[in-house]
Amino acid sequence: MQALLASPQTKCEPIAAITSIMAKKLAADFGRPEGVIDISLALTDIGVDSLIAVEHRNRIGVMMDADCSIFDIMQSPLLSILVETMASKSRLVRSEIR
Repeated sequence: MQALLASPQTKCEPIAAITSIMAKKLAADFGRPEGVIDISLALTDIGVDSLIAVEHRNRIGVMMDADCSIFDIMQSPLLSILVETMASKSRLVRSEIR
């Protein structure tokens, strides 16, 4: 993950990488096949509750070196918007890309 976030040429590259990883982790959390998580849904619509949000906050924080609040996760209107927020907060993404 660090290499993916540290070397992008455009803002879209880290967002695509983060989206893929989050969708895979959410699919695994819910016992669903990869590729079935709809990133155009809110996390609450996907089935994320506060317990899963805490787990993802902790995982995201470590994986992306980013500060993420439960509020960020639970109140994000779409998974794709949360990913953009996390990319902008990640200290691994070069500042000129954010």
